[in-house]
Amino acid sequence: MKNILDDRAVEYELLHGRCKFCCDFVDIESISGKSVLDIGCGFGWFDLFALRHSPSRVVGIEPQALDLDAARQSVNDPRIVYQEGSALNLPFDSDSFDTVVCWDVIEHLPKMSESTFFKEVYRVLRPSGELYISTPYRSFLSTVFDPAWWLIGHRHYTTARLVALAEDAGLTVPYSTIRGSIFEIAGLWNMYICKWVFRRQPMFHSFFEKKEDAEHQREGFMTLFLKAIKPNKALNTTLDSEPEG
Repeated sequence: MKNILDDRAVEYELLHGRCKFCCDFVDIESISGKSVLDIGCGFGWFDLFALRHSPSRVVGIEPQALDLDAARQSVNDPRIVYQEGSALNLPFDSDSFDTVVCWDVIEHLPKMSESTFFKEVYRVLRPSGELYISTPYRSFLSTVFDPAWWLIGHRHYTTARLVALAEDAGLTVPYSTIRGSIFEIAGLWNMYICKWVFRRQPMFHSFFEKKEDAEHQREGFMTLFLKAIKPNKALNTTLDSEPEG
């Protein structure tokens, strides 16, 4: 998508709402000393956060080289690589990453391709590797007040649907949560109108940032966050074979 407002990645302290919660949602142990894949890295804001916690490497991908320009201009570190890549055909060997993150991407993939996405994530994750993902939650309010749902059929998912997709690919799901509510809806409309109609940054952004930060401290109805793990079959086999007593 064209970066019409020349947005750039910012440090964690300047993140708010959904983006800030994405960072808080990921266990630091999933980053420190680990190899991290950011599918749909956007401006690179999560990568900038990850670099603060000493990863062994971070790889950010977008489907087109043009989509990587903002991230490359914002994040400059020898531990990070940006490259073109499809979420449905990840250009990496199997068992390549300890952690995969994917923020608000799956709903933009072609319809009925979600199973392929989860299978690809399973393939590139190492045993015991973790996936962190967010996507619009399928509630009445989050759906009907989503401008993209009316304009382009922006998909929303129930928790049961996302868990089923992950488990069908072989992942286990220990945790999920739903965050964001009324002020995230208002902030979304503020962003869409200011960005696409007036070609300017959102109005009253400080007010909305504070409200959205507060909303993400409790359960809501806007965005579904899910953590999934690739089981370590070798470890499970060893544990199962150990004699009792």
